[in-house]
Amino acid sequence: MNPSQKPFLGYVHSFRGFAIINVVMIHCLGISLSVANHFVPDPGNPLFILNETLFHGSTIYFALISGLLFSSILCTRGYVKFYRGKILNVVMPYLVFTALFTMINPPGPEGIFVLRGDWQTYASDVFNNFVFGQAQFTYWYIPVLFILFALTPALRFITSDARLGNTALILVLAAPLLISRTSTHLSFATMVYFTGAYTAGVFLGQDIDKKLAWINNRWRLLLAIIAVTTIAIVYMQWAGFEFIGPVSILESTYYVQKLALSTIMLVWLRSMADHQPRWLAGFANSAFSIYFLHMIFIVLAIGLVYPLLSATGYYQFNIIAGAFGVLVFTLGLSGMIIYAAHFVFGKYSRIMVGS
Repeated sequence: MNPSQKPFLGYVHSFRGFAIINVVMIHCLGISLSVANHFVPDPGNPLFILNETLFHGSTIYFALISGLLFSSILCTRGYVKFYRGKILNVVMPYLVFTALFTMINPPGPEGIFVLRGDWQTYASDVFNNFVFGQAQFTYWYIPVLFILFALTPALRFITSDARLGNTALILVLAAPLLISRTSTHLSFATMVYFTGAYTAGVFLGQDIDKKLAWINNRWRLLLAIIAVTTIAIVYMQWAGFEFIGPVSILESTYYVQKLALSTIMLVWLRSMADHQPRWLAGFANSAFSIYFLHMIFIVLAIGLVYPLLSATGYYQFNIIAGAFGVLVFTLGLSGMIIYAAHFVFGKYSRIMVGS
């Protein structure tokens, strides 16, 4: 490899594309279900169970990818370049979108993009939304990611220092089984949950080819874990069973399921070598921007498919058709905005919109 070239793991890039589609899909189908049912929760609906089983916890994929890319590529560049890259490519676009969406109000005579109060109030709102990820309800993950970046040196030490053995690593990886998140808010439990996934990525990225080869030799075991956890998740949702004491067994099971799915997907995509699915690469290139943008476009798209979702008859079919319509609209409009940003901002578009 030319020393001036940046290392590139095509299969990890493809997995990023898979991850963002999962994140967008749970919101498309979930909101379509909610609208079709007049915003009355229906956890027993088969489509609700399917949506949660397949897509809930997909943010784990991104945590694992971030950890994996650090230990397999970014750590060789040093921490100064690592943190500089995160400030420019994560913090800055997050700040831009936070400032933008903090101005959004419900449609009314004053317009959608208007200040709430004076500039001082707006600045205070932007600060609070930035710290706690509240400009949109999907932004909760970004402050979690900031903390994971801050913990990276310690987590690298835990996963690589022979003096510690495997005890500390096992404790960090297993902690989410007992301290499971129960909401999408910045909290101690949420941090423990995603620290486990991020640490799994850091560990996997160290000598990644050797570890994926080891995993590939045990693919039947992984498939069995995925099958068992998936069946357990379906049953727990159907039976309305989640907690044993303070521990959400359901969330703990999602954690195992999504980590197992991550590794089997990485092994499968790696087997394709240089023949990665091109359509996944497009979504991967814009994944961060799509994450920032998708909820606003889902809300707009729901209005377009509302007649379908509110129609009587073919209830489940209408929801599925509506959700896929919302998905196509959301990804398509996101792509148009990202293309426009590239045209306007050129090489600075990644700082402005994340890709």
